[in-house]
Amino acid sequence: MQDYYDINDDLGTELLKTTLTGDNNLSGDSPYGVTYTTTEQNKDFEQALWGNYKVIGFLGEEYFGGYNAGNGLYSESFNKNSLSSEQLEKIIVDDDTELTLNKGESIKLKDGLCAVL
Repeated sequence: MQDYYDINDDLGTELLKTTLTGDNNLSGDSPYGVTYTTTEQNKDFEQALWGNYKVIGFLGEEYFGGYNAGNGLYSESFNKNSLSSEQLEKIIVDDDTELTLNKGESIKLKDGLCAVL
């Protein structure tokens, strides 16, 4: 399994654990000796003025977990914690590039996505 690990910020908590019996079979009841765990961690935005947010690794990729209290984006957010709502949201942009866009102009995001203002 490939796990999520951010070498620049030393972030990543995914763990896949297997438990085998003496004859090398998966043991126990459902999930039969296989346990996957991950936890959220704080990550700084690339734009330092924005503070930090919660990030979670899931199946080798980084996902947004929510804004942290005290962050200006937290008070503006409709959903304070995506994970408590059982949502996984892909992070599509986090950099410190400054742009000036006019209404109707678009910006390219990761994975071929595009946002229009």
